[in-house]
Amino acid sequence: MTLLTVENLCQYFGSVPALLDVSFAIEPGEVLGVVGQRGAGKTTLFQLLSGAYLPTEGQIIVEGEPVTFHTVAQAQRRGIYAVQQDLQLVDELTVLEHIFLGREIRGPRYLPVFPQTSKMLRIARDLLADFEVSPELLSEEVGNLSDEQRQIVALARALSRPSRLLLLDDALEALSFARQQILLNRLRDLAEESVATILSSDDLKQIFAVTDRILVLYQGRQVALRRTSESTPHEIVELIVGTQQQERVTPMIWAFENYHAAQQQAEALERTQSELRQN
Repeated sequence: MTLLTVENLCQYFGSVPALLDVSFAIEPGEVLGVVGQRGAGKTTLFQLLSGAYLPTEGQIIVEGEPVTFHTVAQAQRRGIYAVQQDLQLVDELTVLEHIFLGREIRGPRYLPVFPQTSKMLRIARDLLADFEVSPELLSEEVGNLSDEQRQIVALARALSRPSRLLLLDDALEALSFARQQILLNRLRDLAEESVATILSSDDLKQIFAVTDRILVLYQGRQVALRRTSESTPHEIVELIVGTQQQERVTPMIWAFENYHAAQQQAEALERTQSELRQN
């Protein structure tokens, strides 16, 4: 059965349309990429699917059942977990507390008040180890973390419970190149377990590396839904910018093709700089 179907989804803020007539379906284990320029409506789409916003028009259907998510918690009860662009972390909590905030693992039915701290620690250590992060971070307050560490905490929180659909809104950008590859590999593993993912990214190499289909948004409207294997980066860029004029398309293609190399060089320079400081 189709996991999620979106029919003519619209979102207005006052009289201003942020998203218009978006329709698609996603199967268990499928990875759908969402691309578009800033302001194309990507984040609005993720907020609607996660329960953060109530759609102005249209319908969301989960396994054949029309649903209305008034809260994020309602979407989570259907197995839909999101990592939004705005992480909204609680700085005063420790990493462990934040990963399980509102979803603490409790004791047996006769002792439901007491959290199973040892079990939560074991799960959290494994999640951090997947991203090559020291377990010592679990006792650190979230407010003291770097941007990358905060992103890892948000991802660990989403991955800490079984899910059916992950919504990752620009979740790769804050990660180092190596950890981006770790996350992409994790999405492939989850797909084999029938967990679907909807992923937005400004990096087309990431999109083409892991997705089955690509949804293109332009100025709040859906302009294309293509199978990744039947598309090219050049074609997708033309759809993203809304033109075939090469003076606009060529610079974006060059940026996509050179992004990873530039990021790896920058990270290597940072490591060298750190070693020099220590010496």
